[in-house]
Amino acid sequence: MLALFAQLGQARWSDLNQIYLEAYDVGLIQCMVAFALQTVVFLILAWYKSAVSPGIYGVSLPWYFFLTKSYWLPHSGSIADFTDPLDSQPSGEAFDTEPSYLNMTVHIKDMSKVYGNGTKALDQLNLRLYEDQITALLGHNGAGKTTTMSILCGLYSSSTGTATVYGWDIRKELQRVRDLLGVCPQYNVLFSHLTVSEQLRFFAALKGTPDTQLDHEVDEILNAVSLGDKADALASTLSGGMKRRLSIGIALVGGSRFVILDEPTAGVDVNSRKEIWTLLQNNKKGG
Repeated sequence: MLALFAQLGQARWSDLNQIYLEAYDVGLIQCMVAFALQTVVFLILAWYKSAVSPGIYGVSLPWYFFLTKSYWLPHSGSIADFTDPLDSQPSGEAFDTEPSYLNMTVHIKDMSKVYGNGTKALDQLNLRLYEDQITALLGHNGAGKTTTMSILCGLYSSSTGTATVYGWDIRKELQRVRDLLGVCPQYNVLFSHLTVSEQLRFFAALKGTPDTQLDHEVDEILNAVSLGDKADALASTLSGGMKRRLSIGIALVGGSRFVILDEPTAGVDVNSRKEIWTLLQNNKKGG
């Protein structure tokens, strides 16, 4: 339609309402309105589909999620004000004494995970994690360590049970959890053609760090992971130990309060391993 009227020299903004095809009884304004409505409808359908059926990775919401008050008006307030909705006093020989002087960050309650092929990765897992501590999950291959971390990250949903992070339920308020979460995967996931500082800047911005604070945030993390002299180096030029430190820095950047590290010292030499241990010890305070 536009091409036809352009040949006649009538395809101008001032003549939009005059662009009309009598053979089809339709005008350009009608087409533009129809396209706009279709765009809105398809965006809503895409948003709904991604929420109730996110695919292999992600936590699905119930089909009626948009009718619930908790989706539109999640509870607000500071982290210190949160109370754990799963809170109960554990008892029995399988539980350690709870450190009352520490704030609880993560509470996993009766969490189980059964994959589609029938494999049971988790069976009624109960675990509490606390601030200012480093907790290590130990076990043989297939014990459920990565599955547990993946569920807390929101990559997978649990079959039964749930967990809270600073009071946010991972089933219902995953986005709130991700605002506090930092992740260092088992394998380095870096942009080869970005510098070290650009990587940190990108992930800090992605987590909502204000533009006025980005430079300060990046400088702090560079110093924390001892990569200040490599700030302008491409990630592809770093050694294995430096890449792991950068991956940990990405997990820490943006004010992460809860950090998940999947084998952070995998594939590095002894000296780099000790440097990473020291780095984690120096940054465990407040998270």
